[in-house]
Amino acid sequence: MASWNKEKLILFLVIIIVLVLTMNLYFLNTSKILEIREIEASIIISNITGFDVNETILNFGKVMRGGSSTKQISIENNFNFPIEVSIYGEGEIKKFIFGFKEKIEVGKKKNIKIVASVPDDAEFGEYKGKIIVKIKKDI
Repeated sequence: MASWNKEKLILFLVIIIVLVLTMNLYFLNTSKILEIREIEASIIISNITGFDVNETILNFGKVMRGGSSTKQISIENNFNFPIEVSIYGEGEIKKFIFGFKEKIEVGKKKNIKIVASVPDDAEFGEYKGKIIVKIKKDI
């Protein structure tokens, strides 16, 4: 009976240690996030190409099947440490945006190109969503 209690105690301690390590990893990862920006975005899949200069949203304009449209945003690192910028799409537009990460050194400014790429089999229509720009400490 005493050995059964020892095994139970050891199992309990192992579970506690695993929980504590998991929580530490979670908080270390999320504490690196400095800022999350959400930019409204849209694209129109059409049989003609067209541009939209609307400055309230990131509009990729009218794009034909098999084509692409590029927009540019500028990010400056005003922190006293390097940052990592992750960019990806959310919502309907997500399937056209290729997510990526970019590192920016202290005091540097980068113009980052965001490409919306339309596959050949995309359905005509307007697709909306958000471009997510997540800035975190690059450790």
